[in-house]
Amino acid sequence: GTSCTTVQVYSLETYCKYVLPAEWYSCWGSLSNGMNSLQAGAVAIRSYGLWYVYNPLSSLYDICDNSSCQVFGSSQSTNANNAVDATARYILITSSSNVARAEYSAENNNKGCGDGWTGTGTSWPCILDMVCQGRTPNGHGRGVCQWGTVRWANGTRVLTTAPCSQGVSHGLGTLTWQQILSHYYPSYTLLQGSTATIQSATPNPATVAQGSTFIIQYSVNTTEAMLLILAASIAPRGTTTYTSDPAHDLKVSLFGG
Repeated sequence: GTSCTTVQVYSLETYCKYVLPAEWYSCWGSLSNGMNSLQAGAVAIRSYGLWYVYNPLSSLYDICDNSSCQVFGSSQSTNANNAVDATARYILITSSSNVARAEYSAENNNKGCGDGWTGTGTSWPCILDMVCQGRTPNGHGRGVCQWGTVRWANGTRVLTTAPCSQGVSHGLGTLTWQQILSHYYPSYTLLQGSTATIQSATPNPATVAQGSTFIIQYSVNTTEAMLLILAASIAPRGTTTYTSDPAHDLKVSLFGG
């Protein structure tokens, strides 16, 4: 939103755990192979949200949070949490190695490419998607077809009238979450990213007089070995006039752990 009065900060994985059950049916994870649907959704949501971190709505906002983007729900679910954990740090990237704005909508059948096809033919390529043949379109038609993910995962034509029940077999087999993503995002690449988390940053001494020097002691956890730049900006107490010192930023080589 762009009319917020407070700011809440979450890790990317926690963010996904609130969005996924608000965007996907958590009960799909209880169907045979249905977790593959939620896992595909978790990757799409993570990529879409991360795209807004790099492409903020304005200098004061990052993730777009409304029914036209991604709904940040008020609760989590066991199935959704397990799906997010199972795909931790996986994102989709474009051919230019940028994070993909991985769009999705409810039912992409017949949105411009014909019955049995997903896509629009203009803003998204036409992709044969017979698991959704005969279904009424619902959404913009780009990216993942949400109902298509559960039909591919479960191997049946799960119906909107009974979203938590298996439907009649469509005879086209099943797909894993990786295959579902490849099917609906043919031009994107699945990649597992690395993360670094600052556990603490402690100034020593805690109170510094003007003109004096101090040290910042960092505790950092990383998922992989990486190079990391540590930097700080400071302001006199009671002010918001921050000063940086780029010449003394520190580039360190860290082992995973």
